[in-house]
Amino acid sequence: IGGIVLGYATEIPRPWVLGSLAAGLILSLIAFIARRHGAACCLIGICFFTLGIQGIGTILYDDLAADHIAHWAEKGKIVIDGMVSENPRVSEDRTSLVVVASRVSGEGFSRGVSGKLLLSVGENTRLFKVGDLIRTETRLKRPRSFGNPGAFDYERDLRLQGIRVRGFI
Repeated sequence: IGGIVLGYATEIPRPWVLGSLAAGLILSLIAFIARRHGAACCLIGICFFTLGIQGIGTILYDDLAADHIAHWAEKGKIVIDGMVSENPRVSEDRTSLVVVASRVSGEGFSRGVSGKLLLSVGENTRLFKVGDLIRTETRLKRPRSFGNPGAFDYERDLRLQGIRVRGFI
């Protein structure tokens, strides 16, 4: 858990993490062969700590696939085809849909894409359900947090859900 907390708080360069993991595994194997079981257990604990850093780092900081929908953020209006993948979140003034995008198109182009986006519908509606196929025109934007110390980090929360962009209709 400590590794997850540290990896959540700050980005640690992947070569350091993988190097620490490899060194910990090799040293724990040597300690186990030398019958230093206490040292081996301690080193295995360090390996699990490092795995926690690696796991959360992969979710929060990994590079996106070449066809990811997030590459279309801030590029004007596009048409998105996708499928509603979670139950809609309905509030007083809007409905939020998590959509798995499959295609983007515009004037003279159409491309397959991957990845999730959060689509906000500007009204309270219960018309959508999981599995619905949708097509809509929108402008995609990257979510942002305001960076106030101790405040909720909206962008990071969406990243933990696998969402890198938002759209509004």
